[in-house]
Amino acid sequence: MADKKFTPEEMARTLSKVLDATNRPLFGREPERKENVEILPDKTVSPGKFLPHHLLPGAYKAHPQTIAAVRKDIFLGGEGFEDLEEIIECSGCKESLDKQFWVFCPMCGAAFSE
Repeated sequence: MADKKFTPEEMARTLSKVLDATNRPLFGREPERKENVEILPDKTVSPGKFLPHHLLPGAYKAHPQTIAAVRKDIFLGGEGFEDLEEIIECSGCKESLDKQFWVFCPMCGAAFSE
């Protein structure tokens, strides 16, 4: 039987089944707190980087390619998911990055190979 790739959707399904010591779901459908992160496009920022916006406290600026490449659900599980790290080398630019945070390479735009 071939190993199937572990996807973020599968991770979310698995986490939804985890129970705490009182036999209640450990991860609920609604986050304990909601955070809004504003990321504004700025072509002067190097791809793959997020820089604090100097005029808007709490906001960041990033290259449009970086904004498109970042997973929109990266904060779904909160903190403590370092074990899900999947460091890969981009086949396009050879940059090392953690695949769990990106849909495609934020540096060069290359698709990830399976």
